[in-house]
Amino acid sequence: MQSQHDLRPIGLPSDPAPVTLRGRRVLIVEDEALLALLMEDTLRDAGAEIPGIASSVEDALNRITTADGPRIDTAVVGLDLGGQPAIPVLDALAAAGIPFVVATGFNGMAALGDRYAVHILQKPFAPEELVRAVAALPAGAAMPRDGASSVG
Repeated sequence: MQSQHDLRPIGLPSDPAPVTLRGRRVLIVEDEALLALLMEDTLRDAGAEIPGIASSVEDALNRITTADGPRIDTAVVGLDLGGQPAIPVLDALAAAGIPFVVATGFNGMAALGDRYAVHILQKPFAPEELVRAVAALPAGAAMPRDGASSVG
C-alpha cells in the first residue's frame, strides 16, 4: 500500500531499469564540438560504441559511404552542420539502410517536411532522452515517408 507521501504512479518502478545500447555502433554527426562530446560520453556510458564524430556534411558522407570504414548501426544527426542542411547526410543514411535520429534546435518537422518518418530530438535535450531515442530506433532502414526505398 502506498503512503500519502509516495506520489509515484501506481505500477511504475521508482528506479526503472536503465536503457542499454550495448553492441550498437552510433555515428554522431554534429558541428557543435561540446555537444558532440557530451553525446559521445552519454552514448558510451549507455554501452554504445562510437565509430566516429563527423562535424560537416562532407565528413559525414565520407564516413557513411566508405566501404572499408567502421560499421555504423545507427546515427544521431544535427540538422544544421556549419550552416549547411544535413539533408544529403539523411539521404545517404537512408540509402545505406542506417536508421537515425535528427537532433535540432529548429522546428525539425518544418525543416524536413514529409521527407522522412524519423524521430526528432529537440535541443536542448536531457542525456536520457538521447539514449531512449537511439534505443528506440528500428532495426531496418530509415525510409522516406512515401514508402519508396532508396536502398539499391
